[in-house]
Amino acid sequence: MTSHSKLEQLVYDLLPQLTRELSAVQDSVRTSTARLKKVPEALLQNGSKAALQKAIRSLDVSNDALLESLRLLHAQYPSKVEVENEKED
Repeated sequence: MTSHSKLEQLVYDLLPQLTRELSAVQDSVRTSTARLKKVPEALLQNGSKAALQKAIRSLDVSNDALLESLRLLHAQYPSKVEVENEKED
């Protein structure tokens, strides 16, 4: 039981940093998307417009995957407060 508690403690110690890192990556993806959307369409020729749109779509897919990862992490490892409340019930 003790080793399980230590493992749980380690998970809860590392989880905030993992969440922050995933959130930071998500911020970078959103910033990249915004920057690409600022490129004037008049400058895009010879398929570059389609390539840029493809890059933006790929970033949108990445953002969705990051959101899903964060959602699943929170579902897999609920906050300590939620866990303690469940133990009391």
